[in-house]
Amino acid sequence: MSKNVSRLYFFRSLDGMCPDILLKRDEPLILGRGPVTRVKDSKVSRHQVRITWTDDGIFIKQLAENSSFLNTRPLKKNEKAELSENAVIHLVSNRFPFKLILKTDYIAAPPQNETDTNKTKDGPKKEVVEVKNSNTSLVKKVEGGGGGQWSFGLLQSMNNPQLKVLEKSDHVVIKDKFPKAEHHYLVLPLERIQNIASLKPEHVPLVKRMVTTGWELADKHPTHRFRLGFHAIPSMSQVHLHVISQDFNSDRLKTKKHWNSFTTEYFINPEIILDKLISKGKYVPISKVEGDELLKRDLECHICQHKPKNIVDLKKHLLTH
Repeated sequence: MSKNVSRLYFFRSLDGMCPDILLKRDEPLILGRGPVTRVKDSKVSRHQVRITWTDDGIFIKQLAENSSFLNTRPLKKNEKAELSENAVIHLVSNRFPFKLILKTDYIAAPPQNETDTNKTKDGPKKEVVEVKNSNTSLVKKVEGGGGGQWSFGLLQSMNNPQLKVLEKSDHVVIKDKFPKAEHHYLVLPLERIQNIASLKPEHVPLVKRMVTTGWELADKHPTHRFRLGFHAIPSMSQVHLHVISQDFNSDRLKTKKHWNSFTTEYFINPEIILDKLISKGKYVPISKVEGDELLKRDLECHICQHKPKNIVDLKKHLLTH
């Protein structure tokens, strides 16, 4: 496969609170409170720091009175410092971390012939589900693959008018049947894709459209903070992107496993998966053993690192934020 090598710098929210932010050469980038970072905390100025990339390097300048932190070091107002790849900026102390990412060695996905859309390397066609409208049932346009009723649960939910929020040309949005927060949606492709390990480079545009839809949903709830992500080892077979508000105010949030599945590395930023699809041609998930270890972690508040005794104590604590 031919490679289209490029050199791109992005700032990635380590909280997964916004899409990757492109840093352009010779165009100053302001990071602060606002729609680009999706930060809403008044402790963060609208003009918190300025980033510049020139022939001399990449530099950060502290603009606001309230210090930002570069790799744990506080920055004084008007202080300028050079940034290196993988440098981490906290817009305020221990909050809103952004990492400088260099993306290189990109793979250009091969063009797809319309007649080959539903074929695999071995010949059999993939299964594609079609949702005609909210009053019709899911249709298996092309037979292939297996799985019992449980594995097709999400496919059935895609056509449930009580759950469906919207439908686009190649993906749909449904409400999670067991929401773990006040606002919890799932974005699913119409194409039958079992899990994130089944994604291929040609799925990059699809995943990007799913992510765009996810952030559009988040924008409809301006008083809430959101994260988007895929579970490392999902319980349902159809690949699905979670769009979840960060209040976690729900009676359905009952266990440590529930909590850790959304607040640890078990919850994967879609930008990471896109990076791997573009640069490596696939995403290799963590092992079940690694996943289980993440789900067994001690409870910790996702905002202030408070360590509650149990899930009841956690939910009481969340109300203080």
